[in-house]
Amino acid sequence: MFTCQWIIRIVGTLINKGKLMDMLRPMISLKVIFVLVILVSTVFSKEVA
Repeated sequence: MFTCQWIIRIVGTLINKGKLMDMLRPMISLKVIFVLVILVSTVFSKEVA
């Protein structure tokens, strides 16, 4: 159900929000991005398999 455009769009939005979060709370932002990267990689591995 995941498409490349959908993932790119979400990643772009997260990056924009991440930049704002970096100014306020860098640690929390980094943790959120790290978790999202793991989730995305897991989704990709499941789709490819």
